Amino acid sequence: MRKVFAALLIFSVLLVGCETPTQLAEYKFVNVEWTRTTDVCTETLRFREDGTCSYYCACGEPVNDDDLCEGYRYDPDTKTIQLDFTETSEETVTQFTVKSCDGETLVLDFGGEERIFEKAQEDEAWADTLNFNGKTYRYLQFPGDIFNYDLRESVNYEEDTVLPIPHETWDLVYREGDLFVEESQWEAAVADYADEDNYTWSIWMEAPETEEGEVQPVTVTDEDLAYIYTMEDRKGDTTLFFDDIQQFGMLTKTHKDGLIAASTSLARYEGVWYWRSETIDEATEGWPEYVVKLPDSITAQIPKT
Repeated sequence: MRKVFAALLIFSVLLVGCETPTQLAEYKFVNVEWTRTTDVCTETLRFREDGTCSYYCACGEPVNDDDLCEGYRYDPDTKTIQLDFTETSEETVTQFTVKSCDGETLVLDFGGEERIFEKAQEDEAWADTLNFNGKTYRYLQFPGDIFNYDLRESVNYEEDTVLPIPHETWDLVYREGDLFVEESQWEAAVADYADEDNYTWSIWMEAPETEEGEVQPVTVTDEDLAYIYTMEDRKGDTTLFFDDIQQFGMLTKTHKDGLIAASTSLARYEGVWYWRSETIDEATEGWPEYVVKLPDSITAQIPKT
C-alpha cells in the first residue's frame, strides 16, 4: 500500500483576480495526484480546488522550496500556474505552464524544462478473498492479532506476490504478507489456528554483551493471553532508548505445524523486561513510549542474569 508521508505539504491561499475554487475544480489537472520518476526520486504533485497544492519527493521532502509555498493561482488564458511563496531563492520556480493534460498525463513547462507527470495509480482495495488457479481462497484469520505472523518456509517476498505454500493439511496461498486458505477448508483452518492448545511459547534471550543466545520454553496462561491480546489498547509504561537497554530478547509463539510463528521484541532495563507493541512510532529513535511491561508470570520464567 502506498505510504502517506507526514511531511505532506499543505498550503492555503485566498484567490484574488484568478479562477475561484469552484472554477478550479473544472480543470483536469486539479484534484488528481500526479507522479513522475526522476533519476534520484519519485515526485508527487497535487493541485486542489481550494487553491492549495503540494509537491514533494518520495522521502517526504519538498521539491525546490515548496515548503514555503502558500498556494497557487491559475490563469486559463495563458495556461499559467503561479505559485505564491512566503520566501524565494534564485532556484525557486514560481511560475510554469500547463502544456497539456488529458486526465492521465500532465505535461508542465518549468522555465523551458518539460516535466511529465502520470496520474497516480489508486491503491487496490484489499479483499478477503483471492482467486488462484481456478479456486477461491479466503483470508486466514489468527487469534489475537497482536503479533506479525511470519512464514517459516522459504518465500521470495520481492518477486512473488501470489504463490502456493506447501502444507500437509491446508491448501494455502500467500499474497503480500497474508495467508489465504481454500474456501471449503476455511472454517476448519480458522478453528485450528484459533486453538491456543496448538501453540507453544518460547523466549529467546540474547546473552549479555554477546550476540549469542538460547531459546527456552515458557508457559503462557489464559490471563497472560488476555493481557497480550489487548496490548494495542494499553498505554506505554516508559520510554526506552538503545543506550538504556541492558539485554534483548524475543517472545515467540509457534503453531504445531511449524509454519505459523509470531514474535515480539523484548528489552531488559533495570531488572524489568519490557516488550514492544505493534503501535510503534518509527520516527522516534530507540524504543519509544509504546513499550509495556511483560506480564509478571512470564518474567518469572526468565533466568536472572
